[in-house]
Amino acid sequence: MDLKPPVNLLCLSSFLRHRGVTAHVLDAVSLRLSLKALVGRIKALEPAFVGIPLYHASLGTARELIKELRQACPAAVLIGGGPSATIEPERILDELEPDCLVAGEGEMTLLETVSAPSRDSWGSIDGLCIKERGEARRTGPRAFIEDLDSLPFIDYSPISMESYFEYQQAREAPPSVFLTTSRGCPYRCVFCATPLLWPGRMRRMSPGRVIEEMKYQCARYAGANIGFLDDSFFSDRKWLDEFIRLVGSLNIHYNCIGRIDHLDSSAIDDLVRTGCDFVAFGVETGSERRQQETRKFLDIGKLREQIRYLSRYDIVTKGFFMVGFPDETPQDMADTINLAVELKSLGMRQFSLFPLIVYPGTELAGKFSIQAFNSGIYSYFPDDISGPDDFGEKHVAFYSTVPGSDINPYLNHREIVELVKMAYNMIEKGQKVTAAGILALAGERSVPADGR
Repeated sequence: MDLKPPVNLLCLSSFLRHRGVTAHVLDAVSLRLSLKALVGRIKALEPAFVGIPLYHASLGTARELIKELRQACPAAVLIGGGPSATIEPERILDELEPDCLVAGEGEMTLLETVSAPSRDSWGSIDGLCIKERGEARRTGPRAFIEDLDSLPFIDYSPISMESYFEYQQAREAPPSVFLTTSRGCPYRCVFCATPLLWPGRMRRMSPGRVIEEMKYQCARYAGANIGFLDDSFFSDRKWLDEFIRLVGSLNIHYNCIGRIDHLDSSAIDDLVRTGCDFVAFGVETGSERRQQETRKFLDIGKLREQIRYLSRYDIVTKGFFMVGFPDETPQDMADTINLAVELKSLGMRQFSLFPLIVYPGTELAGKFSIQAFNSGIYSYFPDDISGPDDFGEKHVAFYSTVPGSDINPYLNHREIVELVKMAYNMIEKGQKVTAAGILALAGERSVPADGR
C-alpha cells in the first residue's frame, strides 16, 4: 500500500461526478484485492465503462485485467489511460487491446467518450487512440485545460481515506490529503516523462483557488495535513509569495516537492512560519558533470547550503536520487551515494533511491530498443537497516520500479537493484562508497576497462 491514494483517478472521477456522471473508484491496493476479487467487484457494479490506468511497470497486470474483464463484463467498454497510453498509444492499443485509449489530459476526453451516442462517433473526439479497420490511429490532439481553477475540488468519498490515514500513521507519517496545483514542469531533463505527459508551458491554479481547496479538504478531514504533489512547487516565485501570504492564516500543516535551488533563506523562513513541515527535493545525481548532461542543472553547492539551513528548523527534508544511467560510471554512482551520505550529515532525514527507468519518447530513450522499456515493481524489506532516526525505523519497506533489462555497461539490471540496497545501508551508517566497491557488484563479469 502507498502512503497516498490514487489522486489521478480521483481527479478524473471528481470531474465526471461534477458533470453528472456516476463514477466509482476501485482502489485495489488499499482494498488489498486480488485480480480475481477486483474483477468481481467491477462485475457487481454492472458498469457501462471501465477505465484502466496504464503504467509501464504494470502493463502485464493490466493486460491480464483486460482479458478477465472481457469475460466477466462483455458489455462494458474498456478505456485505457495514464502515462503509457499517452506516451505510446498505438503500441499499447495493439498489445493490450482495450476498446480505446485516452492519450493526454483526460478530463474532457473521458467525459466526451462516456457521453458519446456510440462508438461510431469516437473518431470526432480529440485525444483518443482508436482502432479503425484494424489499425490503431490517434484522433485530433486534445487542447489543454487552460483555466485549472475551473476544475472541481477533489472528491475523496469514492475511497476509504480512513484506511489511508491508518496506514500513514502506522508509518509514523501524519494523516494527509493530497492535492495538485499545477500541471507540467519548466525543466526538460533527458530522463523525465513529464514533458511528454504535459508538453508546453507549465499551468497553475491561482493561489486563491488552492487556498479554498485546502480549507475545503481540511473541513472534511479535520486535522489532516495537505500534501502537494506538484513536480516543481517553488518554480514561480511570484506565485509562491502570494500562496505564502494567503496560507499563513489557515493554521494548516502542508508539505511539498520542488527544486531546492529555487529557495533562499527568506522563502524557507516563510514556508516554515506558515506550516510547511516536510519538503522533498529531486537531486537525481551527485555528479556536477552529469547534472549538466541530464539537463537537471541543479546547483549542488546551493543544495548543501540550503539543507544545512533547513536543518535549523524542525522540518523533515527528503531527497530523490537515481543510479544506473546508460553512460554512468561507477565513480558517478559513488558520487551520488556519497552526496546522499553527506546530505544526511547536514540534516537531510529521508532518502529515496531509484534505479533509472527508461521511458519511451524521452530523449534518453532514443538510445535503446523497445526491450529497454520493460520494467517491474520491486519491494525490499531491509532487515539489516535499523536505527533511532526516521530513516531506520519509519521506512520499513522500499518500493521501486526497476528495469527489466540491462542499461548500464558496468552493472546489469539486477546488480543495479543490489546497488540501491547497498546505498540505503551506506546512507544509514553514514559511510561513503568507492567506485571499486560498486564495481565489485559485477563480480568476475567483464566490464569496460575505465570502470575503475
